[in-house]
Amino acid sequence: LKMEKVTVSDIQKIKPGTSMTWHLEGNACLCAKQLAYECGFRRINPEVERYKVSINRKESKITITAIPKKL
Repeated sequence: LKMEKVTVSDIQKIKPGTSMTWHLEGNACLCAKQLAYECGFRRINPEVERYKVSINRKESKITITAIPKKL
C-alpha cells in the first residue's frame, strides 16, 4: 500500500527508540525526510532527541527512527 505523504501526526506516533516505515510515491520520500528533520528541530515530542531517516529508493520506502533523549 503506497501512501501520498507522511504527516507530522504520523511522525508523532513514533515512540522513542522505535521506527516506522512507509511506502511512498515518487519524491514524497524526500518531503518526508525534510519533515522528519523539521519535527526534530521543533521538538514535537519532548522525549525524542531527533529523527533518523533512511530511504530505499528502489522500493520507494522511507524508515523514520525516533532517537530517544539521553537522561
